[in-house]
Amino acid sequence: MPAAIACAEVGDLEDAYRHLAVAEASAARWEGAAWPAAVLAARAHVALAEGQIDDAMDLSDRAANLFRLAGHHREAERCSRIGSGSELHSAGRHG
Repeated sequence: MPAAIACAEVGDLEDAYRHLAVAEASAARWEGAAWPAAVLAARAHVALAEGQIDDAMDLSDRAANLFRLAGHHREAERCSRIGSGSELHSAGRHG
């Protein structure tokens, strides 16, 4: 998932999608909420890179909920900042 996020953040969407596909296949092999949450978080970064702000916020909210369920509160908080739009506005982006 970090590779998909890194590629999305530099605008390399082709590689972001390639890494995201690998991450989704890997996540399907693990139980629990943390892996699906991480995939949703990566998808949110890709959506943001594509300018799909509403989708990015929704995906981030969903990821935050799953991270909380898994007990990963720091990751949940990070995703909540994106989901609320506060991180988008502090980065100078507006939906």
